[in-house]
Amino acid sequence: MSEKIFSPESWRSAGGAVDDAGGDVTSRLVSRLGSVQITGQEGLTLLDELVAGIVPAVMDAVNGALADMSTGLRDEGAALVETGNAYAAIEEAAAEVAGHMNEGF
Repeated sequence: MSEKIFSPESWRSAGGAVDDAGGDVTSRLVSRLGSVQITGQEGLTLLDELVAGIVPAVMDAVNGALADMSTGLRDEGAALVETGNAYAAIEEAAAEVAGHMNEGF
């Protein structure tokens, strides 16, 4: 049977990593997609021109989706950090209560 170990710091660390991923994924994809260019050595064909006309609209949609994904990842990261902080506070309170209970015995 595997044993799961939980610590507030593990949640904080995971939250930071997820938050970082929210920014990394967006910047990497925008950089990669922004480097796509439609060029031809002998000029653009009619199909090239049609595709070139569509690319800006597609990029706008992709940028919107990436912004939403980035926001979602950052929100999830912040929630993980908050969970770790809340758990740490509960552990501290429980230890304090336990200390008072042991004083009575």
